[in-house]
Amino acid sequence: MEEKAAGRMKRAVIFTGGFCDTEALGTDQQLTEILAEAYVIAADSGLSSAEAMAVRPDLIVGDFDSYTGTLPEGDDAPEILRVPAEKDVTDTVLACQIALERGFRHLIILGGTGGRADHYLSNILWLCSLKKQGAEVLLSDGRNEFRVLRDERAVIPRVPGVTKPGGGDGWYFSLFALGIAGGERCTVTASGCRYPLPAPVELNWDNPSYAVSNEVTAERAEITVTGTVLLIRSRG
Repeated sequence: MEEKAAGRMKRAVIFTGGFCDTEALGTDQQLTEILAEAYVIAADSGLSSAEAMAVRPDLIVGDFDSYTGTLPEGDDAPEILRVPAEKDVTDTVLACQIALERGFRHLIILGGTGGRADHYLSNILWLCSLKKQGAEVLLSDGRNEFRVLRDERAVIPRVPGVTKPGGGDGWYFSLFALGIAGGERCTVTASGCRYPLPAPVELNWDNPSYAVSNEVTAERAEITVTGTVLLIRSRG
C-alpha cells in the first residue's frame, strides 16, 4: 500500500452503502480514469457497488451487517478489515478515517444517499468535518454530487453536449449555508449561471431555498464563498 500511496496514487475512492447509480457512474469517463489510478476502499455493502462496476478494491472494511455476498479469499484477495457492529462511527466514516491515516487528502465517496435518513444525513455532515480536517471530498451517488466549500472559489464546468430550454446543461446546482450555527456568516457570489449573484448574497436558514435550482449557462459557472457552504449538483 505504501508504494501505491507514494507513487501513482493521488486519490482514494470509497464505495459505501446506500443508493448508488452505478450505471450512471460507469459512463463518467473522468471517474473511470480516476478509478484506474486511485486507492479504492469498499465499506461494507459498498462492495456491491464496486462489484457492479467491476472495480477491485484495495481494502474492504466494515462490520458486514449489510453486505450479502461472499468476501473474496485467497492470496490475491484485497486487504479485509473486520470491525465490530457496535462502534462509535459508521463504516463510511471509518473508511474515510483509514484513507486519511494512509495519507490521502483527496477523497471521492460513491453512494451514501437514500435509504435510512440518519445515515444519509450523517454522510452529508461528515463532509463538513472532513473539510475542517483539510481533505477535499466529493460525494456522488451518480445523480447528485455534494461538496463543502469554505472561504474559497469553485468552478462548476458545463456538461458538454447538453442544452435545455433556458440555456441550462441538464444539471442543477444549489447552495446551503452550513456555518451559521456557530455564528459564521455565509455569503456567495455566482456568475456563468441562469441566476447570477454579482454581489455577495448572504445565505441563512431563514430561507434555505433561496439558492436552490440554479443552472450553468456559460462554459462554466464560478462561485465565491465566504464561510462554510454545501454545494449540491443534481441531474435534472
